[in-house]
Amino acid sequence: MWRLTGLLFGSFGAMQVVMAAPSIDSIQGVLIDGETIVVSGQGFTDKERERPLLWWKADEGMTPSALGRKKSWDRPLEGEISDKHVSPGSRQSYRFDHGNAGAAIDKVYFDSNRAFVHRKVMDDFDITKNVALRVRVNDVVGTFEVGQTVEGATSGATARILSIAADSTPPALFFESGFGTVSRTDPIDFIFGEDMISPTGSAKNSEGSEQFPTGLLRTFNYKTIRFAGTDQNNVWLGAQGRYNNIYRVTPEYTDRTRAGDDMEFDYTQKKGQWRHEQVLYKASDIGEQNGVWQTAVNGRIHHDLPIMTRDSSRPSPYSTIAQSEVSNGAQSGSWVYYDSLYIDESWHHIAICAESEWSKCTKKEVQIPVSWKNDRIEAVVNLGVFDNAVELFFYVVDKDGVANSKGYRFCPECPTPINIDVK
Repeated sequence: MWRLTGLLFGSFGAMQVVMAAPSIDSIQGVLIDGETIVVSGQGFTDKERERPLLWWKADEGMTPSALGRKKSWDRPLEGEISDKHVSPGSRQSYRFDHGNAGAAIDKVYFDSNRAFVHRKVMDDFDITKNVALRVRVNDVVGTFEVGQTVEGATSGATARILSIAADSTPPALFFESGFGTVSRTDPIDFIFGEDMISPTGSAKNSEGSEQFPTGLLRTFNYKTIRFAGTDQNNVWLGAQGRYNNIYRVTPEYTDRTRAGDDMEFDYTQKKGQWRHEQVLYKASDIGEQNGVWQTAVNGRIHHDLPIMTRDSSRPSPYSTIAQSEVSNGAQSGSWVYYDSLYIDESWHHIAICAESEWSKCTKKEVQIPVSWKNDRIEAVVNLGVFDNAVELFFYVVDKDGVANSKGYRFCPECPTPINIDVK
C-alpha cells in the first residue's frame, strides 16, 4: 500500500500566453487501483465536464467504466476478451481480427471542438505480410466455396479462397497468403476480364476497371485512429501495407497528406509492441490551417503540424472517433489488442509516469478524474504498467494542454532524509 505524503519535486514549468503551468502542492490518498486520491495545487484551470467522456479498461470487461459519462459504446464491440497478449500490469485485453470487416472500436461520438485520446494498443501482425488478396467478380455461374483453388483461364494464376463477400457489389473473393502463384516472390497474378474457374463455378474477373485493370488487389489499408465529421471530412493516422509500414497523417478533403518525411520522427507499424498513444485535437477555423491533431507514441510526438479540419464545403467539426479500421480486408488472424481507452472533450487530464520531467515521459497512465477544480482534483487511481514501480511522478495538464514540467514525486522506497547539524 502506497500512502502519498511526498514533497513537491518541481514547482513551476513553462509559460503559455500569460498563464503559469499547473503546480501540484500535495496529494492525499492511497495509491491502489480503484482508490480515490485528492490532488491540490494551482493553475489546473476549471473543467466544465469533470468526468471524462469515456474510460474503458479491458480488465473490467467489454463495457465502458461508470467513471466516464458514456456508460455504453455508441457502436457495440465486435471483438473478444483475451489473455493471449496482455499489457504489463493488466490481466486481460480486448482483441479484434482485421480478417473480419469493421473496426476494432467503431465511432465513439463526441460534441466539442477539442478532444483528448489516450490508449494502449498492440498489433499482432505485420501489415506488409498480412495484405488482403482480393478479386471482384461478376457473371457468376455455379458456386465458389472457401478452401477451393481458383485458376485464371488466361493467366494460369492460382489462389485458394479464404473468404467470400457474396453480399458486396460486385461479389468478391479473398485468397490465402502463402498459397498459389499469387503468393510467390515473383508472383503470377490474375488478369482483369479473364474467367476465374473453381471446381464448382466460374466468373469474370472485374477487379479494377477498363482504365485501371488491376486484376488482383493487394492491400492492408490500416487506419489506426480516425476522427470524422458529418460531411465526410476526416483525419486519420494510418499505413498501407502494400507499399511499406510507414504511418502517415491524412486530413482528407481539407488538407494534404503528411507522409513520413513530414513527421517529427519516423513512425512505423510493428508487430508485438504495446504502445501508449495520445492524440490532442482542436478544430480549425473554416478554411484556415490552424487546427491541431497532435499524435504522440510512447511520449514522442509523431505529428504536430497545424492542419485544416474544415472548409466552406465541409464546415462541420469532427464528431466521431473510430479506431483500427481496415478498408478492403486483411489476412485472417490479423489481431489488434487493446488494453484501455480514455476519451475526453477537453485537453484536461492527470497522468503518472516514471520520469521526473514531463518532456521525458515515455509511458503514461491517465488517472480518472471524478471532480476537477482550478485548485483541487479528485481522481480514481489507475496504475497500469506502474503497478510495481518504486518511484512515480504526477502531472496535471490544463485546458491548453500545458503540464507541470517537473513531476510531483512519490517514492515509497526512498529513506527519510537525515539532518546533520554541523558545528
